[in-house]
Amino acid sequence: MTRQTEDTPATNELLRFNVLCRKAAVLTSKESKSEEMMSYLDEEFDRIDKEMDLIAKALEEEDDDSINDEEQHNDGVQATSSTTIEESLQLQDPKRIKWKGQPKKPKRLKTIVEEIREKIAATKAKKKKKAANSSKRSQLRFFSKTNKQIIKN
Repeated sequence: MTRQTEDTPATNELLRFNVLCRKAAVLTSKESKSEEMMSYLDEEFDRIDKEMDLIAKALEEEDDDSINDEEQHNDGVQATSSTTIEESLQLQDPKRIKWKGQPKKPKRLKTIVEEIREKIAATKAKKKKKAANSSKRSQLRFFSKTNKQIIKN
């Protein structure tokens, strides 16, 4: 059974964005009613922007340092782990299932002339088959009639 993580503002970027936008909208609607409040909020936004840039730089430097440390530690482990991963991953072809539904369409559309020729050929073949069957029937009738006459005599 797998456990699903709940999306909270701490885990989801979109939720954090929505929370901050809502707070900013409330502040701007309050502060827009007077010029003094608007100028104060504008100055605070500039100050917050500068502080956020400093925080972002510090986070990037920490990430770079931690990545370099991890690379040095993982160089020896990576060679052995990559071979085990390659050994464990063997892709297999999926099983084929029987085609369901309508049959596939022909590869190309036939011209009207070709369709008519095929219909004529099919009717001729049908007539020949009918004629062959009728001649067999007539032979069977003749044979049965002659057998009856022979049996009566």
